[in-house]
Amino acid sequence: MSGQSGIQSSIGQRLRSERRRLRLTQVYAADLVKVCKQTWGEWETDKTSPNAVTLALFAQVGADVLFIVTGEPTPLAPLDLASRRLLHAIVSGELVA
Repeated sequence: MSGQSGIQSSIGQRLRSERRRLRLTQVYAADLVKVCKQTWGEWETDKTSPNAVTLALFAQVGADVLFIVTGEPTPLAPLDLASRRLLHAIVSGELVA
């Protein structure tokens, strides 16, 4: 996602996008972060916004909080040497199951 398209969407829209990416219902997502469904719905419709504690709880189930807040996805961490070697072995066919 480019920064331009992310910024044009709202925090509520990005929150909804992350919830859907994680395949969560509003009820289940609300339960995970200890709020009622109505509160979650207000966040997704930009009537109010979640606080930092709530976003931290949502991150614990895999939500990309940087994306929710800024519209920019969290960059992937570079692979360590052992992971690069394993990936190379898999791709080159050196690793046989």
